[in-house]
Amino acid sequence: MSAERFHTDFATRDPGGWERHGLTWTDTDYRELSRLVTENANLSQMCKALARPPDGVLAKLSQRSYIQRDHSDPNPRAYRKLGQTWGMANRSDPLDQTNKEEDMTANAAPIIETVTRILGRDASTMTDDQIFQLIARQEGEIAMLSGIKAKSKKLEARIAEIQSGIEKLVEYVDSRP
Repeated sequence: MSAERFHTDFATRDPGGWERHGLTWTDTDYRELSRLVTENANLSQMCKALARPPDGVLAKLSQRSYIQRDHSDPNPRAYRKLGQTWGMANRSDPLDQTNKEEDMTANAAPIIETVTRILGRDASTMTDDQIFQLIARQEGEIAMLSGIKAKSKKLEARIAEIQSGIEKLVEYVDSRP
């Protein structure tokens, strides 16, 4: 594999006690993870910033295609970075290249494209049934959280956040042809 190695040594020294361990990932968590990737943060920095354990962060990095298990390495925690997103915050503006007009006209891809993502996945690649299943899972999470007798403001806010996400999913799926 030619991709750069993503070092996971920190995972073997996990100090534990992560504040957000086991909690559902929020949109804010995903945005922070994306920011950390663009800053080329290491696993320790990511865990500290997200207040989550290494295995949870590694799982989300893998699910969102930022890293991939390196099966050529016998270490079960061997991963490689994927894509060009890593360290983008430290790179110069790609439009400052001397041959930018040539590069842009030679490229067949659209110059500007809006992509809707659902949990990091291009929504146009998802079927309506997959979106309905996601809505059902989110409704199940609301039902589970609503069953908690000890109510808190954070719990109510989490339920409202999930409900808002469901409404956005419904709006999106209804807007498709």
